[in-house]
Amino acid sequence: MNALEKKLKKLLEDHPTEYMRAILEHPFWPPSIETRQAYLTRYEDDSPTGNLMVMFGPDGDGWIEVISRPEPHQLGSSCFRFRNYSGGGQGLRVHAALFVLAEAIRLDNELRPQHRSTE
Repeated sequence: MNALEKKLKKLLEDHPTEYMRAILEHPFWPPSIETRQAYLTRYEDDSPTGNLMVMFGPDGDGWIEVISRPEPHQLGSSCFRFRNYSGGGQGLRVHAALFVLAEAIRLDNELRPQHRSTE
């Protein structure tokens, strides 16, 4: 771990909410992510078939696809579980990213609540 990574880790440990908010409030494009690529297909922890896929279009729009195929021994739920450390999670970074996604949704709902009709 280099010096910058150590400083960032310390900031994250000491100020997790501010760190996350800084990421969310200052959009950036990671150089490792390209458009038109079906990135990051990841199976959820409790099913061999359920998976999550993220991709970005050429205009920069983000797409999430959730594929759930009910299994005979399960109730057919479309909920996916990405377990944490104590749960033996296979996607610990995905689990961490869900916190960032949850905070982004919370902040957007706070700033720009959505009211959709039920008709």
